[in-house]
Amino acid sequence: MGVIIRQSIKNTIISYVGVALGFISTILLYPVVLETPQIGLTQLLISVSMVATQFAHLGMKNTIIRYFPYFRDTRVDKYGLLFLTIVVPFAGFLIFSILFFLFDDQLIRFFSDRSNLFEQYYLYLLPLVGVVLYFEVLNSYIRALQDSVTGSFLNEVLLRFFIVVLLILYWFGLFNFRWFMVFFVVAYSTQPMALLFYLFMKGELSFNIPFLNGKNRKLAKEMVSYGSFTMLGG
Repeated sequence: MGVIIRQSIKNTIISYVGVALGFISTILLYPVVLETPQIGLTQLLISVSMVATQFAHLGMKNTIIRYFPYFRDTRVDKYGLLFLTIVVPFAGFLIFSILFFLFDDQLIRFFSDRSNLFEQYYLYLLPLVGVVLYFEVLNSYIRALQDSVTGSFLNEVLLRFFIVVLLILYWFGLFNFRWFMVFFVVAYSTQPMALLFYLFMKGELSFNIPFLNGKNRKLAKEMVSYGSFTMLGG
């Protein structure tokens, strides 16, 4: 059985399990365990994080998939791409963080109309954007390594399982809502950490600073151009 067929079967199973877990958390648990403003806060933070990530990765998420064939000839080249996968989004996250603190008053006023809890928990947005950002770019890199299953499992199954467990524990009163939000962010942080561990176990977690000779400079310009267009499209 080919790799594509095996991964398609696995992804189909993952999708069904993910739908079941999503039904349990979204339909059965969220309305019972959390109050409406609390549900709104969690959904608002995730939505804003997803939108912010489209800018913070600086186009690297799509650039990895598009230009991976140019880097896969040698391990040195491939590890150069992994270096860019880590460094470029970090630069984007720094830009986002600066803007976040410069315009935090405007941000609070804008989103407080949508969630009256946002002002109390808006700082949670910063780490949430960071972990969502690195899950997106690392998952793109792993997909370029011809593995579409690992990221899907982490996002569709493992994360939703953690959320279900978190909701149940909160329902039994084991911690207050502030700690619920802390654990909520921690649940999302398990995704990029798991991908880094996966790369380490596969012997792929190694870095090399790309050397910019004449050929690489031309490729770098193409990557910057492509990444900029895909970022704006996103």
